[in-house]
Amino acid sequence: MTKGLVLTCDPRFVSELKKELQLPKEHYELLVLAPGVLLAAAEDVGAPIFLRHRFPVEHVAEVGHTLMDLPLLVAAATPLLAAAESGTKVAVQCRIMDEACPYRAAEVKVALDEVLLTRGLLPETKHPQIVLSVLIAKQRAYLGLSSPVQNLSRWNGGAAHYGRPSGALSRAEHKLEEAFEVFNIELAAAAQVLDLGAAPGGWTSFLLKRGHYVTAVDTGELARELLTHPRLIYHRQNAWHIKPLADTFDLITCDMGREASGTVEVLLHLASSLKSGGALLMTVKFMGHEPLPLIRECRRKLEQRYRLQAGRHLWHNREEVTLYLVRHT
Repeated sequence: MTKGLVLTCDPRFVSELKKELQLPKEHYELLVLAPGVLLAAAEDVGAPIFLRHRFPVEHVAEVGHTLMDLPLLVAAATPLLAAAESGTKVAVQCRIMDEACPYRAAEVKVALDEVLLTRGLLPETKHPQIVLSVLIAKQRAYLGLSSPVQNLSRWNGGAAHYGRPSGALSRAEHKLEEAFEVFNIELAAAAQVLDLGAAPGGWTSFLLKRGHYVTAVDTGELARELLTHPRLIYHRQNAWHIKPLADTFDLITCDMGREASGTVEVLLHLASSLKSGGALLMTVKFMGHEPLPLIRECRRKLEQRYRLQAGRHLWHNREEVTLYLVRHT
C-alpha cells in the first residue's frame, strides 16, 4: 500500500503545479520536502503539465547519522524488490536533498546495485523496466518501486540528460528529443515535417538525423551546414507568408520566439497543411504572462483545428511549456 506520491517540478513553478492540483483538502495535503519536491498524501494526481516526475512511496525510513548506517537504508529498500522477476532491468535512482545526510547518492546506488545482482536482477541506468526510487529529505528516506511510465520519466527526478551529440547546433535539439520521448511520438521513416521557427536549426537537425524530410521556416538564418542537405527545403520568410499545402505534413514542429497568441494564429493558419490525425509539437512561451491562464487560452483557440494529447514543462524547457496535439480527423 502506498504512503503517498513524491512529486517533482521546476522549483520556479511549484505554485503552478499546486494550482493544477486543485482538489479538496480532505483528498490530500502537500508537504514540501525540498525545492521543487513535494509529498502528496494521495494515490494518484494524474499528469499535470508542471509535474516532471513522480513515484509512489511504499516505505519511509529514518536516515542514520553516519556512513555506517547505510546498510540500514539498504535493508529498508531491499524488501521492495521481492516481487521483481529474475532478469528484470532495474534502475536505482537516488536523490539526496538533505545536507545532513552522511552518505552520497552514488554510495546508495552502489550498495543497492549489489542487492540487485544477488537477486538475479540487472542494474540498468538508461532503459530500465522498473525503478527503485530513493529520495532522502528532512532526515527521512522515501522509497518506492515503479515503472518509468508510472514515474512519467525514465530519468531520475525527470532530469533528462542526453549529452551533447556530435554536431549539435543548440540545446533546443535536446528539447525536441525529450518531447519525442515524453510524448512517445513515433514517425514513419521519411516523414514530412514542417519546422516553424527553425533557425539556427536545432530541431531541423534532429529531424534530419532521424531520416525525415524537413521544410524549415524562419526569418533568421539557418546553420550553413544544413543548407545543402538533400532532405531539406528552407524558406527564409515569415511563417504567415507560407501558403498552406493541404494534407502535406505528418508533423508540424513550432518553437517560434514570439508571443503565444501570435504563434497560435500561425498554427491555425497552417493547420490544413497537416494530414488528418497528424501531430503538432509546439512551445508556449510565457513572456511575462501568468502560465496557466495563458496555456488554457492557447488550448481553447487551438481546439478549433487540433486536439490536445498532453503537455509538459520539460527538463529542457525554461519559461515555456511543450504541447502535443493532433489535427482533428
